Amino acid sequence: MASSNRPLLTTAAVWFGAFLLFTLPTASVLVYSVELLAGAAGAASLLTGTAANALHFAAVIVGAQVASDIAAVRLHGFAYLHQGRRGLRLARHLLHVLVALATLLVVGSLLVAITQWSLDTGNTVYLVFIGAVVLALCWVALRTVRAFRQGLHEPIGTDGDWLAATSKK
Repeated sequence: MASSNRPLLTTAAVWFGAFLLFTLPTASVLVYSVELLAGAAGAASLLTGTAANALHFAAVIVGAQVASDIAAVRLHGFAYLHQGRRGLRLARHLLHVLVALATLLVVGSLLVAITQWSLDTGNTVYLVFIGAVVLALCWVALRTVRAFRQGLHEPIGTDGDWLAATSKK
């Protein structure tokens, strides 16, 4: 294989992998979180027919955009997220925050359901599991906040080694 094809093949593999691994899970999380919120608000009956189709379509589009951003960050580093006009950067970041909040909602509802089931059946092993998951989520949140605060004080380079720089502390 010619060496000139390697960057193209690497780029294609990263994009394909990102779309395969992130589009459908992101769309599923968004659809389920909207269904949870609609059920809590008593508006679940509105999510039928055309509204449900539009929700699924929008969720797949958002999932594809998130996968595209993940592939671009993997290929070009975190500086990619700060390219473009201010409005575009703001929209990109708000989209990622929306997906993160939807994921927290889905994980939280799953943990609550497992806790209720565990207490009803008397299976304390699952309570230990839930405690471990909550500790892991707190640890990830702490690392995220630390990395964010560190990123506020350091310029973002294009070397793509941001993760290694934040994990040295």
